[in-house]
Amino acid sequence: MDKNTTTGLILIGAVIIAFMFLNKPPEKEISSNPSDSEQKINSNNFDNQSESISNINRDNSVNESIDSDLSNDSISIEESLEEIENRKEIFGIFYNAAAGVEKDYALENDKIKLSFSNKGAKITKVEMVEKDTSGTYLYRTHKDFVSDTNLPMALFEKETSSMNLTLVDAEKVIPISTEDLYFQLIKQNDSCLVFRADAGADDKYLEFMYCLPFGKHEVEFNINYHKMEYDIKSTVDLSWSMLGLSTEKLAEDERMYCSVMYRYFGTNRDYLSERSDKFEELEGNANWIAFKHKFFSSILISEDGFSNGSIEQKQLESEDYTIKYKSKLVIPSMGQVPLKFFFGPNDYDLLASYDNEMDGIINLGWGIFG
Repeated sequence: MDKNTTTGLILIGAVIIAFMFLNKPPEKEISSNPSDSEQKINSNNFDNQSESISNINRDNSVNESIDSDLSNDSISIEESLEEIENRKEIFGIFYNAAAGVEKDYALENDKIKLSFSNKGAKITKVEMVEKDTSGTYLYRTHKDFVSDTNLPMALFEKETSSMNLTLVDAEKVIPISTEDLYFQLIKQNDSCLVFRADAGADDKYLEFMYCLPFGKHEVEFNINYHKMEYDIKSTVDLSWSMLGLSTEKLAEDERMYCSVMYRYFGTNRDYLSERSDKFEELEGNANWIAFKHKFFSSILISEDGFSNGSIEQKQLESEDYTIKYKSKLVIPSMGQVPLKFFFGPNDYDLLASYDNEMDGIINLGWGIFG
């Protein structure tokens, strides 16, 4: 190899070595702090871990919420089941009807207006709504007459009246009061209301039907024990009571004419003496029971008769009420039981039209003076 060639190779090698030296990257500074890449990696790891933990916590929170909801649902279901069982113990076959919301209804014709409650499916108020040609109510209280207020007169009110059937569950042998049951209104038109209380099965129920014909002071009241003949005991008590509302200037004067009256088939009417506190057992088949006010009467009528029961009256010391009327009557416990209410004036011709001695409610005097 000649001298020139050797020199060229040496120069080329020197150039390569110099290029490599000049382009060598600087050494990283050794530090106790992690590098940016390490920080980034660690940060990413931490974020991933945090997100994972957050997801776990969120999942746990959701699970806890679900568990809580399920637990609450379970408690709710358990409470509902417990409630149902409690109702069964108290109300027997009528446990479904033991829960509900009270609602009010009304029937009205040209003579009277009836107010009802679905709780107990009972008449809660009776008003005399007959008017004269000028549109003024024929019957008003003394206060309304003096103040010239055109309001109908009421015979009794919801707060101080009661109508209840007491049935006995045949299996549990427990008394059940219809006043504690919420009936369903299944039919309503201008003249009739039909209430029904479920008796534990679709084809078993207790039904009350009220019909108010036009031009009448009477209400047709039909009780229907539908397919319940084996579910309740044979004795059913119908309790009906009220505080008579004072309509005149002096309640004390009205009391002198107020009493409980009744009639056995084949006899004239009988009564509990006015101005007395008296209780009496019925000793025959009673055709009707009347709560006689001074000028009006509230009467419960049975064409088949009340075979047993009791009546009672009590004098009150009040300017708002006259006396307390009370009756407890035994009625059949199967099939259909037709009854009637009469709410109207003590008008002789009107009462005589029933041909059942109801006109005897009016005191026509004694002997030749009568």
